[in-house]
Amino acid sequence: MYYNNVVFNRAYETEPFCGGNMSDKKDTTIDELREAYEADKERRNVREDELQAAKDYLGVLLKEIEEKNKELEAKKAESAGLADALRKSENEKEVEVKATKEARESGRYKSIWIGISIIEFLTILALLVSFFIVCGKLKADAEKKQENIDDVISSYKEGQIVTDEKVRGFKNPELDGTYDKIRADYELLLEALRTGNLDLLPKEDEKVVEEPLTAKITDDLAGFAEGILLRDGFTYRSEKIDGLEYLVFLKDDLKVCYKNEYFLDDRQYKYSMIVQKGDKRIYEHINYDFSKNPSLLCPMIVKLNGSEMVLITDYAGYGSMPELFRMFDVRDLTEYNGDDMHGRINKLINTSFSEDPSGLAEAPFVLNLSTTKASYKYGFNETGFNEIGYSGNEATENELIDIVSEFRLEFSEEGISWLTEVKIGSGYYLGELRGELTLGYGTVLINNAKFGAFVPYNVEDPELLGIIIPAESVPENYLTIGGRQSETYYVAVNENITKSTYDVTKLDVTDRDNWVYYDENGKQVSIRGIDVSRYQEEIDWKQVAKAGVKFAMIRAGFRGINEGTLETDPYFEANMKGAAEAGIQIGVYFFSQAVNKTEAVEEADYVANLLTGYEISYPVVFDTERYAKEARANDLSVKDRTDICIAFCDRITELGYTPMIYANTKYMVMGLDLERLEKYDKWFACYTNHITMPYDFKMLQYSDTGVVPGIKGNVDLDISFVDYSKNVVKKAEG
Repeated sequence: MYYNNVVFNRAYETEPFCGGNMSDKKDTTIDELREAYEADKERRNVREDELQAAKDYLGVLLKEIEEKNKELEAKKAESAGLADALRKSENEKEVEVKATKEARESGRYKSIWIGISIIEFLTILALLVSFFIVCGKLKADAEKKQENIDDVISSYKEGQIVTDEKVRGFKNPELDGTYDKIRADYELLLEALRTGNLDLLPKEDEKVVEEPLTAKITDDLAGFAEGILLRDGFTYRSEKIDGLEYLVFLKDDLKVCYKNEYFLDDRQYKYSMIVQKGDKRIYEHINYDFSKNPSLLCPMIVKLNGSEMVLITDYAGYGSMPELFRMFDVRDLTEYNGDDMHGRINKLINTSFSEDPSGLAEAPFVLNLSTTKASYKYGFNETGFNEIGYSGNEATENELIDIVSEFRLEFSEEGISWLTEVKIGSGYYLGELRGELTLGYGTVLINNAKFGAFVPYNVEDPELLGIIIPAESVPENYLTIGGRQSETYYVAVNENITKSTYDVTKLDVTDRDNWVYYDENGKQVSIRGIDVSRYQEEIDWKQVAKAGVKFAMIRAGFRGINEGTLETDPYFEANMKGAAEAGIQIGVYFFSQAVNKTEAVEEADYVANLLTGYEISYPVVFDTERYAKEARANDLSVKDRTDICIAFCDRITELGYTPMIYANTKYMVMGLDLERLEKYDKWFACYTNHITMPYDFKMLQYSDTGVVPGIKGNVDLDISFVDYSKNVVKKAEG
């Protein structure tokens, strides 16, 4: 019997691992894996030689069986020749001899066949034992290799060093079916022995069809890369790294590489990135999409915390919030993770619906918004509240808040900042949220977050009503106003009101007690002044004049905050006489607590009566403020307070003086309807050199802690942009 040799070996390759966070030590580990793989390949070749030796041994056994068959055929031929010779003897003797010889030959033939059968049986038995020994050894090796490779993969993912002992016996995924292949070939051999059908055996020239080991994310990487818009000096190319195709961005010795080709049995690292500088290489498992804008894959070079960083992000510009945000220090590739920016920013604000009504007929439903610093309440009508998710008494939470559609990042030499408009529903703008990005320990931090609520102009002060009516659009220009409980309000600028024309860059604030404003030719045009009351007590007015003060606003009196009685400042007469004798121009102000127009006129007449006999050149001022404690005028509406201002100023005009309105920035913008007060001069208070008041004003109070010779303690400091000295009015007594 003739048998072809059985082919047991298969061609194979092993994929190097790629992916996960690795340092230089992990780069070395990959080299060790490759060396171990080559050593393991040699060991597998030895095993293949052993398998080939087993095949050769089987061939020897088969040849022995063939020789025995030939010997048997020779014996048969010898027996036939002997029988022919005997037939030539005498018939009787021939018959006897023939019978004797046939009996003898029959016995010998039977013995030969019995011997051959025993030999064949022993041969097949040896064959079976040999195959079972080989198969058992291969199976044990395969199981041991599986344990080793599981250990290698586990150690690799955990960032541990993979030792030679772990790599030794490394299992090739392509050999997973070796044991089954040998067993199948063995069963074919037995069937061929049983049936004598040699066609069942594999032929030596049959080749194993290799399945592909890798696949690509895109088959047209070159075509994909054509749409890339490069930035910050980067170029790109396709490059083989560890035998796989990558899209590589290069700048000097810095490389950012996106994997395009991956091993089919390693799909968990299908999307992997390599950041390399010189000999140092970092592996990252990230999500990226070759089907989107290819330019988003190009790295950026940015400044943060004073360091140059390479930024990997899918940020697409205005109206998008990045899901991927990784930064690497260009010097040493220290990594900082800023992923999940949406989730982290979204946690900065919390919203909920209130079951308590707002108290406003036009906006009875309340949405609460809180930050770590302050709380705000927004009023909605029924239509608006239903639109943003209110149904029955059920409340929906932050998922209704939109912080993405108007999100943007701003890059500068100083760092990276971000801002977004916070809105709800189809167009209810609640405010603006902004902050900065800084570096922490391996993390990109969200820092210095600030929220400001959008407030339309000419609405009630939110601190008065506690309710903000949401803006219908983002104000093109707004004024930042601080609240008493750390609130921040962004109040829309009313374009119908005359704007200030002062160039604040020409305001010299070098001397904190003497601000000076210059015109475009460098000429001083501002006039130095102060405002005083009983709190400054006795004043040496000659010393004040000598210090350069040109005008003084003296408090004439006030209305009581509770009973509403009219009172004269106890130092009014002394201040009026002292300032006049020192040659200082004089104006006066009255602290109002009028709650209606009648009381406003009463206050104007009271002041005019006090001014009888004095020369007044600077304005007579209506001082309207919300008192810190409970006061009778605190709860006035914008309309009522504006009506009261008009009544006072019109009466002062009738009496021959120049009227003016005083308030701090917040009260001026959120407590009065300035559009109705256009014709009156304004004097407002702002204790910072960052002047933001957009509307026209004539005088500025810039400090309440000023120091002026001749005055004990602090005094309010002012400058006037208008010279009122020629507007002298003096009412004769009687």
